[in-house]
Amino acid sequence: MKKVKVEPKVDQQHLYEGDQGKLGDYTGYKWGMFLRAPDIFFMLQRRCGDRLVPLGHIAEVRFGTKSGCDKFFFPKDITDAVVAEKISEKEFKDHYGIKRTETDKVRIVLAGDKEVKLIEPEYLEPEIHSLMELDSIEIDPAELGRKVLLVSETKEELKGKYVLKYIEWGEKQGYHEGKSVKGRVTYERNWYDLTDSRRPDLVLPKIQQYRHIISINPNHMICSSSLLSVFANKTSAELLCAILNSTVTALFKQYFARMHGREGSLQLDVYSARIMLVPDPRQAEGNVPKRLKKALASMRKRKSLQLVNVDSEEGSFTGDLSFSDRQELDHAVLELLGFTDPKEREEVQQELYIQITKIYRDIRAGERIMQRYRLITARAGRPTAHSIADEIWDELADKPIFRTPLDFITPKVKLVEVNIPEGHAKISKVNLFDSGGVQIGNTLIPTDNQLSSTLIKLLSDIGITGPVPIPVNPLTVRKVLEDHAAYVDRINQQFTELAATLTADEHIQDRVVRELWRRMRR
Repeated sequence: MKKVKVEPKVDQQHLYEGDQGKLGDYTGYKWGMFLRAPDIFFMLQRRCGDRLVPLGHIAEVRFGTKSGCDKFFFPKDITDAVVAEKISEKEFKDHYGIKRTETDKVRIVLAGDKEVKLIEPEYLEPEIHSLMELDSIEIDPAELGRKVLLVSETKEELKGKYVLKYIEWGEKQGYHEGKSVKGRVTYERNWYDLTDSRRPDLVLPKIQQYRHIISINPNHMICSSSLLSVFANKTSAELLCAILNSTVTALFKQYFARMHGREGSLQLDVYSARIMLVPDPRQAEGNVPKRLKKALASMRKRKSLQLVNVDSEEGSFTGDLSFSDRQELDHAVLELLGFTDPKEREEVQQELYIQITKIYRDIRAGERIMQRYRLITARAGRPTAHSIADEIWDELADKPIFRTPLDFITPKVKLVEVNIPEGHAKISKVNLFDSGGVQIGNTLIPTDNQLSSTLIKLLSDIGITGPVPIPVNPLTVRKVLEDHAAYVDRINQQFTELAATLTADEHIQDRVVRELWRRMRR
């Protein structure tokens, strides 16, 4: 399979800012992304320019509704389930307080600490409570297990209704005394009133692992604060939904979100979601909008699977990546991003799928390691840094390659050969009688600059001896040192994250990282 040619990484000091995502000064992005991201991340960022913009510049991102007391405001409607119970009418009435035939006028809910209560249906609406309820891009109200209590009337106006009894029961439990609940109370608004809650166009999960799903909310239902609300203020909700569900967005999300827990879950908070770079749907031209909407319409009719089938090694692309509608969606998104040549677009898409597959399978490898670690711990085992490193190394699907500074010397640069003997290297300071260099045993290797001395010492410390070509130009030497340092940081970051899944002890983590470097060198 032909790999797409990737361009050099962008200058890490210059990041996107402004409404059009132009290159500018540092705007608060996380440096960790530059250590962990694959080359295609930087190639897309560089090639696409202002076609990639922070999500917060084209949409409003907020927390879902913060009720202050979810167990009161978001009861579970159990009416249909209890109606199906095989008990007599008398038993039903004695247990639930109403007849089966009355359930069209009064709903039976489970609230608080699993207490059964009665509420009129006009005060209840379906509510999007968690990602676990969502299995498709299109949110189906019938599949939602929770309701939201929506009452604007005063208690005087509610006299004689079950909902008033429910409110009074909540007050006896002290639910109205919560800080967030009390903060909503005004002269014209009661503590139980959530009717002014905003209703998002899209719902973005805060925490997810193997699925990449941003759901469209055509019925404009309220969602809880366990999810993020997205309002498409500056673009079409359909187009925004399409580009957010693309694999390009899935890739960028990996590096704007933060790790949640120790098994590869991602957490995307409001701030991270706002600065996350996404394709700009406002720049979709020609037949691209039509293609995006058509692909999205197909995806809305089916269940969303794991983006990659992480437990399968069969075929190039598995999981949701194997569906033709997703592939068409990604093809259209890449055209939106400026890849107008069909052949190049296909190559970029192939490389994108290869990299996202690797990312997800690495996450799965870390999860397996953690599961095995828990099993060892349960059996009273005491894993060592050596055994932890063995576990990690054996589970790595794509093992990193050991690279020296010599691997970062680009072709066609002027080189000079330096003979490096065995022994401990020490940089010799410049003074009136010595131009400086590197002292190795009894041998002094003279150099013209500190950068060359640093490179020679580094090569010696790694164990490279004998005749070695190094660049003549100090600026080239600096670039080699910087590129190698970035590579080392990236590997250290990867190894540290894997070690952290198995031990919280930072000293053991450091030892595990050193052990992994030894295995990589071998």
